[in-house]
Amino acid sequence: MAEENNERAQQERAELRANPREGLWDPESKRAAQSSAATDTPGAQPIKRKRALPKSRVSLTLWTMIALIIIVALIGLWT
Repeated sequence: MAEENNERAQQERAELRANPREGLWDPESKRAAQSSAATDTPGAQPIKRKRALPKSRVSLTLWTMIALIIIVALIGLWT
């Protein structure tokens, strides 16, 4: 049993030496695979990316949060 574990550990170490990034999350690998697949097929639609909120909404949300924090702080001072 112990010998099997030692052999397995040695094999895993050898694999890690061969590919040190094995087992790590790599967001670029997914993009590279998708972009290469998209370029292989002519006429294929590019993959649509999720977009962030418009700046106007971010600004409104930010100012609302600041105002709420100030209001709560003022209420906290008077109570």
